[in-house]
Amino acid sequence: MSTPADTVAKKGFDVEEIRAQFPILKELVHGKPLVYFDNAATSQKPRRVIKAESAYYATINANVHRGVHTLSTKATEAQEAARETIRRHINAKHVHEVIFTSGTTASINLAASSLGQLLLKKGDEGADLRDGAPCEHRPLAACLRAAWGEAEGDPDHGQR
Repeated sequence: MSTPADTVAKKGFDVEEIRAQFPILKELVHGKPLVYFDNAATSQKPRRVIKAESAYYATINANVHRGVHTLSTKATEAQEAARETIRRHINAKHVHEVIFTSGTTASINLAASSLGQLLLKKGDEGADLRDGAPCEHRPLAACLRAAWGEAEGDPDHGQR
């Protein structure tokens, strides 16, 4: 029985076919095709995502799970349909296992805080990451805050 991964391995990986799905990658930078590596900050979107987002904003833009009016209901249904699609794609058992966040940083911080609450306890120590980039020390800080029961502010980097 073959899996989707087997099919990709047999078929090959056509970079140009994939690039063609992203309109922005047709742009030239210094006379050369754009290559974009800053995906942690902003991921470029394929044409089908741009079309879907445009249709959403043009027809059902509203807060999800926040209202009983028609647009809110449609927006909620669209989000829950997306959650089910993702659940199937990642083979999650339940839709409540699929969590949407505002982006990569929020996702990492949520995971770190959750793991902190689960695995750490008051008095555990953390590494001193003051010299690192904020994206490196914030998740650890979130873990330690969760373990120490602190609501806000960075822990004092293991100085307890």
